[in-house]
Amino acid sequence: MRLPVVGEYVATESSGPVYRVVLVVHCPFEATYDAEVYAVKDDMTAALKAATTSAA
Repeated sequence: MRLPVVGEYVATESSGPVYRVVLVVHCPFEATYDAEVYAVKDDMTAALKAATTSAA
């Protein structure tokens, strides 16, 4: 599994809410995880519209 980057959209389930990644803090020390990902809940319609307009 790869880490998301700032600006990407993520979801915890296929039919759940969508979150836009605003900060990724990589953990350079011995930990049980590779990074902390901070995201804000976003509107699914706006996320899809942004994804389709940036792809065109």
